[in-house]
Amino acid sequence: MEPILNPDCLHGTVMYPDVIVRPCDDGLSLEAQAILDNLVIFVDLSVLEDHDVVQIDARLPLRVPVDRRPAVLEFLARTNLLIRRGGFLMDPDQGRIRFRGETDVVAPDLRARRTSEAFTICCCWVDGYFPALVGVALRDLSPEEAMEQSVDDLWALAKCAVERLQAHQAQQRPM
Repeated sequence: MEPILNPDCLHGTVMYPDVIVRPCDDGLSLEAQAILDNLVIFVDLSVLEDHDVVQIDARLPLRVPVDRRPAVLEFLARTNLLIRRGGFLMDPDQGRIRFRGETDVVAPDLRARRTSEAFTICCCWVDGYFPALVGVALRDLSPEEAMEQSVDDLWALAKCAVERLQAHQAQQRPM
């Protein structure tokens, strides 16, 4: 039986080409490690709800000190108001942060594309907000200041994405 989640769906993304994928034995989940511009994340992808939804759970390599958790929770709440198709979560007891997103994949022939798109979106949000998040968690940056910083960080990431896409398209053109 072919797995529901094929590891090939995460390979070859233009924005984040450095991804290591390991399929799990059940055929319903994958584990991935993605090297982003600002950090390395570990991602679990799982098929849920009668195979109609793929959940993406990215663990960030940051443990928030106890005294900074209220400020980080405020920053994450502000951030989540701006994000569609996912959001940041923090375990208030442990200070561990993750990004969780999901995509519906009703049609099996769309599963690979939709999963790849959702994975890329997850990586973009985590990559773009991570520098500001570190500022709040470890450098006493206020949530308001972090939101301003994250706008600049996201624009820089978007500019980089456009450049990577243009370079990729130039390589694909026939000589």
